[in-house]
Amino acid sequence: MHDFRGFPKALYDVQYPAKESLVLAKQNRNIVSKTEVHLDENGGLDHGAWSFIKHMYPDADEFGFDSAIEDSTALKRCIEKGDHMPLVEYSKQGRAFKLAIPTPEHFLPLRYILALRDKKDTLILFITTRP
Repeated sequence: MHDFRGFPKALYDVQYPAKESLVLAKQNRNIVSKTEVHLDENGGLDHGAWSFIKHMYPDADEFGFDSAIEDSTALKRCIEKGDHMPLVEYSKQGRAFKLAIPTPEHFLPLRYILALRDKKDTLILFITTRP
């Protein structure tokens, strides 16, 4: 889904044929209780998701870069430990983070998701990396 306006034509030419999961999107919407979540059932995978996932999963299947695996592992550790300061100061976390997060606008939603987490919530990380 290209739901942006006024960007260079080259960005509109970018395609990412990953299949979105409306079932998963609805489950996530039903889980979040602290705020309203909009779900566009006629849309697609938003550019806020595919613009960085494309680099992690270039073939729309598995991770493609060692730095993405390193970054994913570090993110997972921070989330599991509840140590969110490295996620706040992500630009200070080294090369893997810099490659995975070249600009902040598509990383920042993770911080919002973590802020919505209740203590009673069960942590489930549905993206895993291969060794």
